[in-house]
Amino acid sequence: MFKCEYLLFRDAHEALVALSFIIKMLLKENKFTEEEYTERAKSVVEVFDLGLYQKYELDLYLAVEKQDKEKTIEMIINMVNEADSMDNMKSKLYKHRKWKSSNSWNKDKYESLAKMRIKKDKKLDFVKDDPRIKFLLE
Repeated sequence: MFKCEYLLFRDAHEALVALSFIIKMLLKENKFTEEEYTERAKSVVEVFDLGLYQKYELDLYLAVEKQDKEKTIEMIINMVNEADSMDNMKSKLYKHRKWKSSNSWNKDKYESLAKMRIKKDKKLDFVKDDPRIKFLLE
């Protein structure tokens, strides 16, 4: 059972990465029909219990590419609020999997990680002056 959960988790991430690359390629070609692929990627996240953070990250990428300020802000707020959904150790789907670390981070640690990633992302500079983002990242 442990091996099955490992394979399931690994393959889910590989599928998500492949779909993300397809979305990025379509965006570079200025083909904004990628919503279909984004929905498929979000389905992978949901079916394989990869966390709401991942779903919001997909929407964030599209919002940034379209320079949609309100949607970008909304997704950043959602990502920070759901940062602890990155903790796959809590997933019932992977409860038998052996993780490299047996210590689960707390919500604050995941929020801190999410905020750091957002602060460092230069593509998000167009929303960093917004008071909601400034307050969130303090």
